[in-house]
Amino acid sequence: MPPSDPFLSALADICRAHKTRRKILLLPNPGHGVAALERLARSGFAWANVVVRSPAAYAAELLAGWSLDRVPMPEGVGPALVALILSRDVPKKSRLAGLAASPGASAAVWRTIRDVRLAGLTSKDLDAEHFLVPQRWRELKELLAAYETFLVERGWYDEADLLREASAAVKASADLLLMPSPLRWSALERAFLKSAGRAVVELPLYREGGLASMPAALSVFRGVSQEAEAREIARRILEGKVACDAVEVAVAGPEYDRLVLAELFEKAGIPVTLSAGLPVGALRPGKALLGYLAWAESGFEAGRLEKLLRSGVLTLRKAGDGLSSLAAARALARFSLYRGIPAYGQVFGAHEAELAKEIEAAEAEGDVDRADAKRERLSAFKPLRKALEEIVVGAAWAKDPEKVGLLEAVAGCRAFLARFAAAGGELDNVAITGLTESLGVLSEVGDRILSVREACALIRETALSASVAGERARPGRVHLTSLDNTGWEGRPLTFVTGLTLGNHPGRVFQDPFLLDDERGRLSPDLATSVTLQKDRAEATQGRLASLEGEAVVSAYAFDSREGREAGPAPLFLHAARKATGKPELAYKDLALAAGDPIGLPAEPGKLPVDDLSWWLASGLSRKQVDEAFPWAADGKRASDARSEPFFGVYDGSVPSAAGAFDPTKGEAAVSSTYMADLAACPFRFFLKRVLSIKPKDDEERSALEWLTPMERGDLLHQVYAAFLRGFTKGRPDPRSDAAALLSLLDAQLAEFKLLIPPATEALYETEREEMRRDAMIFLERTAAEWDAHTPVGREVSFGMPELDGEPLSVKDPVEIKLGRHQFRVHGRVDRLDKVGDQRYEVVDYKTGSAWAEISLPAAFQPVFYLKAAETLLKRLDPKAKAETFSFLYSTRKGGWTRVTLGQERVDEVAQEIPALLELLAAGQFRPTSDKSQCERCPFADACGDEPWERAKALFPEEKK
Repeated sequence: MPPSDPFLSALADICRAHKTRRKILLLPNPGHGVAALERLARSGFAWANVVVRSPAAYAAELLAGWSLDRVPMPEGVGPALVALILSRDVPKKSRLAGLAASPGASAAVWRTIRDVRLAGLTSKDLDAEHFLVPQRWRELKELLAAYETFLVERGWYDEADLLREASAAVKASADLLLMPSPLRWSALERAFLKSAGRAVVELPLYREGGLASMPAALSVFRGVSQEAEAREIARRILEGKVACDAVEVAVAGPEYDRLVLAELFEKAGIPVTLSAGLPVGALRPGKALLGYLAWAESGFEAGRLEKLLRSGVLTLRKAGDGLSSLAAARALARFSLYRGIPAYGQVFGAHEAELAKEIEAAEAEGDVDRADAKRERLSAFKPLRKALEEIVVGAAWAKDPEKVGLLEAVAGCRAFLARFAAAGGELDNVAITGLTESLGVLSEVGDRILSVREACALIRETALSASVAGERARPGRVHLTSLDNTGWEGRPLTFVTGLTLGNHPGRVFQDPFLLDDERGRLSPDLATSVTLQKDRAEATQGRLASLEGEAVVSAYAFDSREGREAGPAPLFLHAARKATGKPELAYKDLALAAGDPIGLPAEPGKLPVDDLSWWLASGLSRKQVDEAFPWAADGKRASDARSEPFFGVYDGSVPSAAGAFDPTKGEAAVSSTYMADLAACPFRFFLKRVLSIKPKDDEERSALEWLTPMERGDLLHQVYAAFLRGFTKGRPDPRSDAAALLSLLDAQLAEFKLLIPPATEALYETEREEMRRDAMIFLERTAAEWDAHTPVGREVSFGMPELDGEPLSVKDPVEIKLGRHQFRVHGRVDRLDKVGDQRYEVVDYKTGSAWAEISLPAAFQPVFYLKAAETLLKRLDPKAKAETFSFLYSTRKGGWTRVTLGQERVDEVAQEIPALLELLAAGQFRPTSDKSQCERCPFADACGDEPWERAKALFPEEKK
């Protein structure tokens, strides 16, 4: 046994002097006492009859044989019990009443109540003169009285009651009580121990002198950040080939620093125990539960569930292989304003209906690729829907916001954790188990009928107050502990981490519910922030003085959690002075003593501990990377080829595709968009129609709209067509026919509303009123122009499914001729107007803002439609001539603007066709030099930076 440790020496002396007498070693953390006894055993000292207990645990042991009318309050239920009292038993006018729903508030109030109770005080002992403000006195007195009443009604006694009851029992005990000193005990703990009389022996707990008297060999270093510091510690453990159970890591920083170390050790394969555990709210299962509760409290708002699915803390894999939380979130994005459990059936049905409608539209337009893509999305959504429905059905415990059984709520949360909480490693799995067990404690409160808000507050406080993965040191594992609890295991290598100015000495804040002044007035036994700070500093100095073997002290230069620089603590400076033997060392000299801060990459010749540090430091050759990742090599070849001064395969030169996609060859029918795609950018045509590459499909829609612009336009098109079919022999009258038009519109809206319900009725009414105004503009302007523009065809289709039996529609595609080239085309004309004897106009409705002019790609639609319409009209009128094409911006937004193209424009477009067909014949899919075509192109990622500039260099003769 090391004779330099005063505590172990004194403990050994007591064991020699009282070999047969039962000895009770009293410590707030019994695990520390067990560690001390194990050190005695490892040193060869055969101790006997020593039991480690906290004062409360020893009191409970003494009372075990007594007949009492109450039972101990279950461990861990305190914060939830306070949340329940704050929700139900505190007057609504009290400022404390609203705290139940504030995360962490109930736990803070619970600590205040516990302190007051252990000081030997009850609600009757609280007088107004003790408090700075009378209202604070009344509120705390009422709260404490409600707590005491609850204990009596429930038949429980808490720690304070336990210590009072056991005072008589300890007088009769023959045990010898060993009390390490200095330790801060509460008034009731001291009174309990005092009752034992001479049977209490004090043991010196610390060696005096702190760092100055530390017998361990000392070294220091600094890391760039918490992550870099953690990697360096892990590297030294792995590289030093030291046994894991020879290492302890004492963390000066907050929970974030502990989490960084624990997760890195898990990734690096370093087994670890954590004395204090980790707060459940810092781990993924805890975040999942907190998000789930927030979703329930919001009334099941779809946007909340969407964010939860995006966050990465949920998994759907247990519900089915390959299910993606992100894909599920995208499906909900359109409906983020929807709320309530019944709404989800509508939401899921609406999403499927939207996809089915888009498939139908794509098929009608002959866009096979888009139809296939939508069909794949619909197929993939069906199992996703099943998983989402399982989440929703499992949350039915909260369907009534004012009435929920507490036990039912707890059961629902535990089932959710087991089924959907993501677990990325051992820590997360332990967190799920720990959370499930801690929620089980709530059943001890009894089943109560609460509001959803109150039930969630109880569950949240229970979860937030829980620490998981906490355990005492075990063989074969590195032990992770706090700075003021280090050294108990006596391990030969100790890392003291995170010694920044913010972490040490740090600050202990006043209790917001019982200020330092008020504590002093109430009782000298109530600790204040000043005394707690002093206790912490004393414990830290004492524990550091107990370290033996080798100690490595470190700090980080940048706090990555706070996003700011972090200066070294005075304790780090003292360690650097001791390590270098230079007591005169100043802060400015730390770089010489500790070296430059260590970064994330492993230093040359040093062992990397994870993938990131390996990648950053590997220095791999290009050849090695290409061999490991052949697809990356393909990408580099494409990038290199595009820097060459000639038109190559990566630019769209594909002779093997020559002629295969020429619409003038064979029987295949094409749409106007086929040639428009080719005219806009032949390379995009190649990616889309030759390679059948599908661009990233962004399905997210604004939750603040009901109908998309496309859906809105389609709905108005159908209403206009149905309305005009009733006026084949006369003009409409805005005064008498408005009701019929608005009735048609309302019927279409009602049908769509059943298919895709709006998030709110107000949103529905807003969009409905806007479309009613557009419909009236359409009616008035159509009636005014009737003589000059008389509709003779409405939604006329060719080579596409017919709509409502339009007489001009034909089932088969129409063959048209442009110059010497012939095409088979399909499409649908919004309207055909008679504008004179045998003269007709093709009208295409637009519901957006008017364009000043029509570019070449968009002009293919007028050209194809004029030729096709003339063919169809000649069946009724052999002398018919389709002379003009108008884009009619038929809404208030468009201002009833006509942009008309005549024969001259048709001839211009026809002149471009031979050049485009020559590209197809040669398999030359050139990129466009028109920057505007690239700015919103869905294939832009495939083209590199500024592809239009390369096109200009390759084809300087090409017109823009």
